[in-house]
Amino acid sequence: MGKGSYKKAWESFLNDWEVFTLVEVREEIFPLIHKLTQTHQLRGADAVHLSSALWVGEEIGRPLLFVASDSLLLRAATIEGLEVINPGKA
Repeated sequence: MGKGSYKKAWESFLNDWEVFTLVEVREEIFPLIHKLTQTHQLRGADAVHLSSALWVGEEIGRPLLFVASDSLLLRAATIEGLEVINPGKA
């Protein structure tokens, strides 16, 4: 990745950051994290990412659009009922 490409990607990330919703890791999602790691081949951070999306979707009463580039994580999210997007293949 050249300097220009990196700068463009960084600026795009900073623009996107403005619309992200930060989700605090809460004790309520620990059982879901455990379940997801037992059900799917997920790394710890991926299980936190997915469990947070599932928990927020439940809290707001509708599933979220889940964005990731990891195929195992996207597969688990799909199985768990989320609509997914892989930005690397968009």
